[in-house]
Amino acid sequence: MTRQRGGPIVGAAGLGDDAMIRIGSLNAGGSVRRSLNIDFRLCAAEALIKIDASIETLAGLIRKAGAAGCDIAILPEDCLCTTGWTAASPSQAGEVLGPAVERLLAHLGETAAAHNMYVICCNDRMDDEGSIRNTAFFLGRDGRQIGHYDKVCFPVQEFLKVPGDSFPVFETPDLGTVGMLICYDMVFPETARCLALEGADIIFNPTVGGAAFGGAEISRAAFRTRAVENFTYIVVSWGRLGHGRGIRHHLAQR
Repeated sequence: MTRQRGGPIVGAAGLGDDAMIRIGSLNAGGSVRRSLNIDFRLCAAEALIKIDASIETLAGLIRKAGAAGCDIAILPEDCLCTTGWTAASPSQAGEVLGPAVERLLAHLGETAAAHNMYVICCNDRMDDEGSIRNTAFFLGRDGRQIGHYDKVCFPVQEFLKVPGDSFPVFETPDLGTVGMLICYDMVFPETARCLALEGADIIFNPTVGGAAFGGAEISRAAFRTRAVENFTYIVVSWGRLGHGRGIRHHLAQR
């Protein structure tokens, strides 16, 4: 595990045949996370201006991961911090989430392609039926979207969102088979087991609140338990951890 000054802590994981991948977990904690928060009093147009600045901040973190030689970087849940704003302005959610996610994927895709790396990011989106879903997006080394996963298990504060109904996995030529879970999903053993049964070698978990009630250490124990239960790697990007400059890394492995 290595780190460049002011950059991501990087973990290395072997996925068979002596292959080694470098993983950057970009926890936008401390002052970085606070700088992304959107004032709930802003109108939709003003919120999008703020989001554009946030996307550039996130792209900067990915560039640091790329400079550190990462093969993949993962951002935390609600990486654009839109949840609080849309809760305060539900009638304007569609005006913001559509263009926000489109711009996020386009800019991060360009950044991923420039560094020949995969990226996983997570934010609420508006689906074709006008429902809000909490979604993790998997971008390839060419910047194009490989697939996405809609969060299945919601805590009470997300009761207005629509849950997903499946646990997809994605084959890659160099990472193995990839699965994704989001935050509260990890509380339930069945979610990671569904991915493992589909052949997942590595599970990425963008989160804000960890994997268990009772504090950070209990959540870390839960992440490790899911890894051991399923003989998979678990990579976490935890939005409430980190420090002013930084980025923390959590990697549970078999």
